Amino acid sequence: MALQTKLKFSVRPDQLSRLRSLPLFRKISTSRAKTRSLSTTYFDTRHGDLRGMGVSLRVRCDDGNFLQTLKATAEAVGNARVGYAFEAAISSERPAISLISPPTLRRRIQEVGAEQLKPLIRVDVSRTDRTVSVGEGHEAVLEIEEGEIQAGDKSITVADVELSASEIPLHQLYELALNVHEKVALYPVAESESEIGYRHLGLTARTDQEARGSPMRKRKKIEKVFSGVLQGCFEKLQESATRLHEGAEISLASGDLATLVRLKTRLRVFHHLVPEEQCEELIAEIEGFIELFRAWEGWETFDKRLVRPAERRLGGDLKVEPLRIIVDQYRQLARRMARDALMSERFSGVLLTLGYWLALGPWREIGEFPKGAAPTDPITPFAREVLSQKAQEIGKISKRAAKTGDDLGRELADDILDLGDMIVLFADLYPAKKVEPINLQIGRVTARKAFLDALDNAWANLGKMEVFTDGPAGPGAFTAGVVLGWHTRSKKTAERKLNHHVEAVLAAKFPWSRSQI
Repeated sequence: MALQTKLKFSVRPDQLSRLRSLPLFRKISTSRAKTRSLSTTYFDTRHGDLRGMGVSLRVRCDDGNFLQTLKATAEAVGNARVGYAFEAAISSERPAISLISPPTLRRRIQEVGAEQLKPLIRVDVSRTDRTVSVGEGHEAVLEIEEGEIQAGDKSITVADVELSASEIPLHQLYELALNVHEKVALYPVAESESEIGYRHLGLTARTDQEARGSPMRKRKKIEKVFSGVLQGCFEKLQESATRLHEGAEISLASGDLATLVRLKTRLRVFHHLVPEEQCEELIAEIEGFIELFRAWEGWETFDKRLVRPAERRLGGDLKVEPLRIIVDQYRQLARRMARDALMSERFSGVLLTLGYWLALGPWREIGEFPKGAAPTDPITPFAREVLSQKAQEIGKISKRAAKTGDDLGRELADDILDLGDMIVLFADLYPAKKVEPINLQIGRVTARKAFLDALDNAWANLGKMEVFTDGPAGPGAFTAGVVLGWHTRSKKTAERKLNHHVEAVLAAKFPWSRSQI
């Protein structure tokens, strides 16, 4: 039995030769690179019973020798997987159940029945591996693979680099990956070859995040909660990026915008746990990605909340088709920019940095925590302090507006949305019946603000419409002017309702405090 830590990244196929010849690898190598052809077959029942147990069973052929390996993943940190591998040399390409260890797993697999195990996934690759020096006195195995995965009638290209070690601090593997990423773009991958094959066969198991459940528990330490919520955001964003690299379509419904916003909120809430300068740089990067998604969301909202109602009410008096063409071009452009952002080297750099931070935990010696508090304290008092402080900030803005007579509905709405993200983060610490009414009011603030932002976005882009059309933009621009003019009254109504919903939030009784804002 061996405990293994594996860190895997995909590489663009046209960059593999450049990756293999990196001077950095020659500098840190402690052995000569070897290239060999490997053929691996993964066995399971047609219903994925072994997959359901959380294990994979494979037989690998290397120069006529067969090696059987049973793997069980124990922990996920960033896109790294820490797990156990049980190996045995066998005489043929069929698995030998009697040689599986430990005995508890062997008995469970025997209950499934050896005759039920079929070759479901086949992986054929050319692998170049070498041993490299990492950190002080540590060594890791660096593998570069090129080939394909066969899962049923589907073929998936393999172009990967993998770092693995048994006894080495994980953050040192991430440091090496960050150094390589500066020369050749690495894209974090959490799935093993077998998991990719299972997914394409439709045999999915519970995600790591679902298996862990909510990281928010009243008695949990602050640093443990931070680790859990950061890992959850990492997995969702990394999964979306992986699917896009495989050619999947991007959709606002996938929740990437919400995940990015929540990641930003979590970094701000737990900023004491990470180096301040690095945290601010990462938040700035994330805000850039959020803006791209907001632009896409704005055009979706413009069509749904403004164009369609105007078309229904004004009927044949308004020719909407020229405007629809222009809006669709804006929407497709914004969608393409959001997709490209998630597939970019910059976004991979963000994920690598998050993974590095996760590998560094515990954080008690990294950031600068306030006096009288520590990362090892329970989460509940910390949550109460964070939520109360944000509510007080909103209260001050509200009182200033009341004194000056200024309409600060929009400004307050932004702060209330930030408060809403914090409430979502800490929601499991408080009774649902007390949190849900507040979330309902904040949801109404969100909807009204999205409507008003879509109007502002359309007005701002009205004069640029000809840039995105092949022909004259006159009819579309005219229709846009009619739609926006028709919605002038709706804008005033939306602003009034936004202020009303903001006031409802200000008057709410929060479960972490005995007083209102």
